[in-house]
Amino acid sequence: MVTSKRGYQPKRRNTGLRERKKLLIISTEGKNKTETQYLKRLANQTHRVISAKGNDTDPIQIADHLKEEMKDCDFNSELGDVAFAFVDHDLKPEKDTAIASAEAILADTEGQLIVSNPCFEIWFLAHFRFTTKGFRSSQDVTSELSKELGGYSKEDPLIYEKLKNKTTNAIQNAQRMEDHCRKSGYTYHKHDFAPSTDVYKAVKVISGE
Repeated sequence: MVTSKRGYQPKRRNTGLRERKKLLIISTEGKNKTETQYLKRLANQTHRVISAKGNDTDPIQIADHLKEEMKDCDFNSELGDVAFAFVDHDLKPEKDTAIASAEAILADTEGQLIVSNPCFEIWFLAHFRFTTKGFRSSQDVTSELSKELGGYSKEDPLIYEKLKNKTTNAIQNAQRMEDHCRKSGYTYHKHDFAPSTDVYKAVKVISGE
């Protein structure tokens, strides 16, 4: 059997008649389990979630890992498979070029770059309110989120359950934040495009909205 570039064998699909779940392939930053835990719970009934290998925080590497995993898993959008690379912008101008490069890497695939600025937790905060606050860091966002939840941990395995009844509200608020950034003249996926999060786009695809 041919091995992948990373040295392990590609996963084989069941080619029999038994119906399989759609695949949700995700690539996330480092060892942070926040996105993975949330997305696994969100997609539990509809998709089999596969996390791309690697513990990188660089957007280019995150995109590369997603692209490679899609190949290894024989990604097929016609079967309902979807793939997302989740990146935090962290309000850093120096990340602009890397994020643009990550988008270019995925341009010839059906994978999508999902950018949150400052961080993924702005999506969680959107479950509670619309905001245009000028956050200074990701820590500012998690601090605000902690107030809403009565405490917040990146390792919380119940974060999806705590938020799921507010998902519709979060989608609306995330869209409003994006609209506000555009109307303010900010450039999409640049450091000034904040607060904002593309996560609502992935959630709508996964949930079939």
